[in-house]
Amino acid sequence: MSNLKKDHGFGIIEVIVASGLLAVVSLGVVSFIYDSFRAQRGARATDVMRDFTVEVRSNLSDKDACLNTFSGSSLISGSITQTTIKDKSNSDLFVSGTKYMGGLLSFNRIVMQDFIADAGYTNKGKVKLFIYADKTGNVIGSKTTHHILSAQIEMDATKNIIKCIAVGGLSDSLWQVSSVDSNNIYYQGGHIGIGLDNPTAVVTAQSDGAVLPIAPGFQSRHFGTGIEANGLSATTARGTVASPTAIRTGDRFLSIIGAPYNGSFYHNSAAIQFWATENHSSAGQGAAISFETIANGSPVTAGVTSRSERMRIDHNGNVGIGTTTPVSKLDINANLDNPVLSLRTFNSSNTAQSAINLHSKDDGNSLGSSANNLGWAIYSRGSTYTFGGDSPNKFGISYWDGTIWHTPYFNILPDGNTGINTIKPGVVDWGIGLSVKGSNNRQGKIEIIDSKADNNSEETGHIGFVKAGYSYNWPSDQKAELAAITANTDGTTAGNRGGLLAFYTRANGTSGAAPSRMVINQAGRVGIGTNTPLDQLHVANGMIRGQLNCRKVVGPSGAISTAMCAADEYVISGGGKCDANYGFLHLSEPTNALDGWTADCFRNDWSGEVPVIAYAVCCKK
Repeated sequence: MSNLKKDHGFGIIEVIVASGLLAVVSLGVVSFIYDSFRAQRGARATDVMRDFTVEVRSNLSDKDACLNTFSGSSLISGSITQTTIKDKSNSDLFVSGTKYMGGLLSFNRIVMQDFIADAGYTNKGKVKLFIYADKTGNVIGSKTTHHILSAQIEMDATKNIIKCIAVGGLSDSLWQVSSVDSNNIYYQGGHIGIGLDNPTAVVTAQSDGAVLPIAPGFQSRHFGTGIEANGLSATTARGTVASPTAIRTGDRFLSIIGAPYNGSFYHNSAAIQFWATENHSSAGQGAAISFETIANGSPVTAGVTSRSERMRIDHNGNVGIGTTTPVSKLDINANLDNPVLSLRTFNSSNTAQSAINLHSKDDGNSLGSSANNLGWAIYSRGSTYTFGGDSPNKFGISYWDGTIWHTPYFNILPDGNTGINTIKPGVVDWGIGLSVKGSNNRQGKIEIIDSKADNNSEETGHIGFVKAGYSYNWPSDQKAELAAITANTDGTTAGNRGGLLAFYTRANGTSGAAPSRMVINQAGRVGIGTNTPLDQLHVANGMIRGQLNCRKVVGPSGAISTAMCAADEYVISGGGKCDANYGFLHLSEPTNALDGWTADCFRNDWSGEVPVIAYAVCCKK
């Protein structure tokens, strides 16, 4: 044995021992590698479990998928176990015993438990969802792993799941709050907070304006061509979620309120309110919108609403400013000496250039139009208006010269009296019907201007005297015009014609247009009974021309002729004396006034013509 060791270096015993040790070491290395692989696989499965839970949460965040998974199940025992997770189309998405996530996990089950009701509710609140999965293959450590989700659910009276409201993060809240940055979503007791972890309303959002860029407090984005546009929608009902009832007259069903910080507290300073204007039913859903503000300098108290309604759009489309009950399409109610309504234009320098203003003061109103701080106003005064010594119950027109309002130039009183440049009734300068007073040491004046073509004998002005109550339909029926004065063109010089005045009267018992009785033509000649006077005074049928001296001349029987008068005289009238048996005197007018008249006596039955002793009236200038 000693020779063998000496010749070969190792004895057989040593070789056997060494071989055994080598085998043991090799087995240890293999075992270590295998265990490391199992540990690594288990760790990977644990990490992948988070990703798997995220996929489950993403699916169950769809309300239909969540309800499909738990529909028909009851929490009456305190928990629900499901071995299949459904998608929104009610198809199996994750099934117990099936491998997922690259074969690293086998879904086991999902368990709903630990329900906590919201304040004021029995069957609505938060619940936990335990997601269980088995690590596949030979792994070190626990084979089954789980993660927890939170959900907001609603149940019926028998605890059957009827609604999934929300499914969220891996904590007791639906959305986990970061300890570093709280500007995310947080759910707590039925309230959702955005940017804060203590929401005080159903949804509370908070942003920090010191962080740039400043984002809008609320932004809604919409894409598509559907009829439903982007916007804000709010539903309101009386009753409860499980048993809603219709809203009633005076209920607010939406409020948009602005509450700025005043240094001490937040106060609701402006609002848009949506109101029910009738009891709502399938037969009627009347509504109105009101706009409310607080005036500058108005003190407020914390918790006390101090807003006043400024404008309302009523259910019938009427808009009221300063009134809550508008009675017209635009109803403005103001009691201040300020413009109730202003329409302004501005020049390139952004300076007010002109305006139309509706004013209200005391018991009066005015409508004014101005340009460059000068303008006119049409005003009305009520029964109690006495401002500036002006008269009540009056309508008028006045002028603003940039400093003061002038004495109204035109006024109408309740009795119909009209004044031009005079304002006070019951004094000398106020006429009956129409009074015109001159200003600046000038006479009062009425001027009638026509716009007709330039023709001879064209009527240019007309003053008519009409009896109230008489039949009248101007211009086809002039029956009620008792008398009139007209002005006409009179002359052949176009563009510079003379004038003629005509006077009309209507005879008793007649109708229609009154006939002309007298004219004064462009030459100053006066015609009575004729429209074409031949001398300074021309009386038709009597032939009076000029200034006359007249005498009575008795002539031969049967005739009145120029022979009875001197050569420079005219026969303007005549007569005669009949016998007692012939009491009817007939004068026959000649065709030519200078030829003579014929006088005869007749019986009352026109029989027995007898010549008479005639006389004539002879006149000369």
